[in-house]
Amino acid sequence: MTPRGTKTLVVTWRRAEPSLGRVPCLGPGAFSLAPSALMACALRLQKISQRSSNEPRLRMCVGRCQVDAIQGSAAAAVSTGLGWGDIAKIVLASGVVAALIGWLKDWFFKIRDRRLDARFAAVELIAVLDLYALQSRRNVRDYHEYAASLDPHTDYQNWPSCAYPDLDISRDALKYLDSKHASALVSIATEKALANQHLHAIHDASFDPTEVYGHEAEIVGYFGYEVYLLANELRKEYKLPPFGQRWGVTDEFPDLLHSWQKTKKVVLTRSQPLS
Repeated sequence: MTPRGTKTLVVTWRRAEPSLGRVPCLGPGAFSLAPSALMACALRLQKISQRSSNEPRLRMCVGRCQVDAIQGSAAAAVSTGLGWGDIAKIVLASGVVAALIGWLKDWFFKIRDRRLDARFAAVELIAVLDLYALQSRRNVRDYHEYAASLDPHTDYQNWPSCAYPDLDISRDALKYLDSKHASALVSIATEKALANQHLHAIHDASFDPTEVYGHEAEIVGYFGYEVYLLANELRKEYKLPPFGQRWGVTDEFPDLLHSWQKTKKVVLTRSQPLS
């Protein structure tokens, strides 16, 4: 029996489509229906909408039923003297808020996984960059030791050159880095091509056939130090241990720093217009 003064709602059913059976139609005053009944209607509509060609309209009815259920739950809680804490529990238990919490949780885990992938990619790249800096130092030292034993006047035709070490950077690792670091790493090949043009200009303007090889060794050292600086930036960004910590090495490549500074001065001097 319905208590006196309580509004009632008759839920009618109609055939929306021949293949769907009866569909609940909630008219004005649906908010006065018990929240559990409203949610039952919403579930019924949701199942029907999966088979219906009029799916958008039925989905709107589902959403309306769920919202009305939340409003009805809140109104019932207020009428029975429940506090806002109890009302919040009711709302949090609803499907709408649960869906929102699920979306936020998925977003948080995606951000966390992206950060972990970037950290692992940085570890891989730092190992490659450190090895490049060490090989650059070795190539520059081998060049100077060998050139010191030669006479430029008699051995200029057999003068040694200083080659760049191999730098194999994985593009799969690059895609996890920010655009600043990824751009700096990718542009190393372009910078080397421009440096080769610089060496050709020195060769054409010099009367000493061995001079260009000395500049070439300095440029190899220049790029070795540039790569070392990039590795340090990645360490700082992802809070990774400094170079050589495991072996107790605190070398900051002062020899490569000298080549880096010397090359920058030569390039700056040659780029200035003649007066």
